Amino acid sequence: MADPHAGGPEPPRTTTPGTTTTDALDNLNSTTAPRTRRQTRSSDGHTTAARSNAETASSGDTNGRVTTREIWRLIDGLKETIAYQTELIQSTKNELLEVKHEQSVIHTQNENLHEEVRALRAQIDALPSTPVAKSWATVAASHPPLQQNHQRPDKDQSCIRISTQRSYADPRDNDNSEQNIFGRYLPTETANTHIRTALLSTPSTQDAQVAGVGTTKTGYVIRFKDPESAEAARNNSE
Repeated sequence: MADPHAGGPEPPRTTTPGTTTTDALDNLNSTTAPRTRRQTRSSDGHTTAARSNAETASSGDTNGRVTTREIWRLIDGLKETIAYQTELIQSTKNELLEVKHEQSVIHTQNENLHEEVRALRAQIDALPSTPVAKSWATVAASHPPLQQNHQRPDKDQSCIRISTQRSYADPRDNDNSEQNIFGRYLPTETANTHIRTALLSTPSTQDAQVAGVGTTKTGYVIRFKDPESAEAARNNSE
């Protein structure tokens, strides 16, 4: 039997009905088989193209789609942000607690100050009223003048000043005069001898103890060792 592709289909045989049917089936099978192979090849082509298009689309979708690694990276970033925000919130809470504590301390101090002010006001209210101002005349009348103390200081009580006769104006003339005359401008040792001799010659002044003798413009100053000796010499009229 010739290939159907080489030419047109053969006319059916006219022998018997059964033979004609068999040949028709053969022709049908031979015609259907190549057509099925062409359809298979066509289907394979469409499948390959679709698969290629799917891979291309898949590749395109992967390039524009977020990957799992990027999602984990975003999750890690969010975790860090949440941790920072949590730390910031805790720090703010601590600062608020410190502020509240300081406000409590200030409130306590204010209460203490109010208590002190109230105590001071109570003390001021308890004070007597201010007296009326007095004039100078009233003050002077209520305070008598102080009595003057005529007592001599201890140093003056032990000293006696005596005035002597001015016999010679020039001290050099005293060297030429008699040493037994008691007058001004005598040497200190000579004057001391005259004074001690005079005190020993009187019974009331024999016990007087002379500490020293000094000269003045009008005579001499006698300094005794104790006020009693000075008082005895002062009371001696001789």
